[in-house]
Amino acid sequence: MVPPGALTGHRRIGIDTTVFIYALEHGSPFTPTAQFVLRLVEAGHVSAVASTLAIAELLVGPYRHGRFETSDGYFTLLTAYPNLALVAPSLEICRTAARLRGMSPSLKLADAVHLATGIASGATAFVTNDARIPRDLGISVVQLRDVAVN
Repeated sequence: MVPPGALTGHRRIGIDTTVFIYALEHGSPFTPTAQFVLRLVEAGHVSAVASTLAIAELLVGPYRHGRFETSDGYFTLLTAYPNLALVAPSLEICRTAARLRGMSPSLKLADAVHLATGIASGATAFVTNDARIPRDLGISVVQLRDVAVN
């Protein structure tokens, strides 16, 4: 299985929280694509990085609905996921996030931190489903709709 289409040529990708939400929560038209991206990571066809903010964002829904076992399961899954590095915001990442927000004032802080995490970790692409994220911030932004599922 080789990374298809929009992921061709990328050996390390950053992953936005939305990819995890779609893959784990199901019910979205993007669920199969998100699951495919994570299978690429799990199989080692690409390595991935995500900010630890993804954990905080991902667990909100299950906690909000009293699904504590689901929250625990998601936490365990992500913290042990093969070929996925979870990176906490460092001073360098925060500085890069500020630069990205300065370049694109409409960029939300959490999105800037996710992008900066990818950049600082050597990712050449950032996979998301957020069309509001600009494509010209120093990392290739790949929308889930642009990923061809094999």
